[in-house]
Amino acid sequence: MRYQQQKPSPALAPYVASFWMGEVDVSPEQIFHYRDIARSQAELLFLYEGTFDAPVTGVAGQGLHGPSSCPKPYRSSARTLGLFGVQFYPHALPELFSIPAINLANQSVDLADFSGRQQAALAEQIGLAGSFAERVRIMTLFLESRLQNAIPQNPAITSAIYQIRQTHGLINIRDLAQETAYSQRQFERLFKQQAGFSPKAYARIIRFESVIARYCQSTKSLTELAHECGYFDQARFNHDFKTFTGYNPSQFFSYLANPFSVAS
Repeated sequence: MRYQQQKPSPALAPYVASFWMGEVDVSPEQIFHYRDIARSQAELLFLYEGTFDAPVTGVAGQGLHGPSSCPKPYRSSARTLGLFGVQFYPHALPELFSIPAINLANQSVDLADFSGRQQAALAEQIGLAGSFAERVRIMTLFLESRLQNAIPQNPAITSAIYQIRQTHGLINIRDLAQETAYSQRQFERLFKQQAGFSPKAYARIIRFESVIARYCQSTKSLTELAHECGYFDQARFNHDFKTFTGYNPSQFFSYLANPFSVAS
């Protein structure tokens, strides 16, 4: 699998986490599996080559995917698969697309349903582009044009989302609510609108993501990193891992190493 990732322009940095591209060549006797695990971010995904097989979720992969607390498995029997994605911080959904993040939590909108005329033209441009750099350029121009009509969100809630990300989910939610001057109930309601989940659930996903990210860049054991990220109960960590990926840790990392199976 060929993979590339790029950070956004300074103007888009408050909204976009990254652009990425993945290209896969699949031999005739194999099936490629793509597992979208739980994530704090939203994602706009394009398939510029190949297709996913009929998915369990009812969405063909290509489209706008909200933040999620559960895995979504896809598979493709195409011989070549090309994917281009944009990972958004959840508050970008209401700001750039006028969609409250809570409306897309654990949900996906097919590109055909999400696209207006401008987005349909965008999908065609992404499909015809000849390189990752060209796709990033096209998407950057599109998103920067939307900044002109961005709908500002509650800055106190945006700041709370940012603090949870910066602390990798290790922050006292009650203290965070008090900083906003909202009641606990108001804080949670407003937070869900912008992040898709309650502050506690969002922090839980962020903490889990931190373990995975560190494990992929560290020589430490998964148990050590889980402890560093606030998992002092192995049973709780194993439960979260299964909930967020559908696998136990050994199964998940085996899948990452080889996302193929023999076609039947």
